[in-house]
Amino acid sequence: MKRDTFKLTTTELANEVGLSRSYLYKKAKNIGLELNGQYTKEDLKKLKNGTKSRKKSVSSQEKRHAKETLKGDTFSVIEKDLRNQISDLQKQISTQNEQLKAKDEQIKMANQLADQAQQLQANLQNKLDKKQELLSIQEKKGFWSRIFGKQQ
Repeated sequence: MKRDTFKLTTTELANEVGLSRSYLYKKAKNIGLELNGQYTKEDLKKLKNGTKSRKKSVSSQEKRHAKETLKGDTFSVIEKDLRNQISDLQKQISTQNEQLKAKDEQIKMANQLADQAQQLQANLQNKLDKKQELLSIQEKKGFWSRIFGKQQ
């Protein structure tokens, strides 16, 4: 047995590195350490720090980077979709504003036409009233006097 190798039970190893036994099993599996009773200083250090072997560490970094890239791509796609939706909504608002302006002009013209119609009707009613007044003032003449212009 080498000097740097320690012979420990699982419970002793858990106490040495400051972990519970159940967590020790998980951590050992994650870093690829076989719990066989013989451990080196490097094994203890890995358990305490939770570092994986260089090869596994790089692969997890690559996985993390791939996930971040995927998230970034997903966010950029979502952002692009949202920007397109905002642009479409702004166009719709612009179109609706133009339609509202046209409706306002139509309402204004309709009001002007209604005012004109009321004025024409009032003028016509005044003329009818004057004519009715003239007819009522005029004496009633007989048939022959109206024809020959004689008064009774």
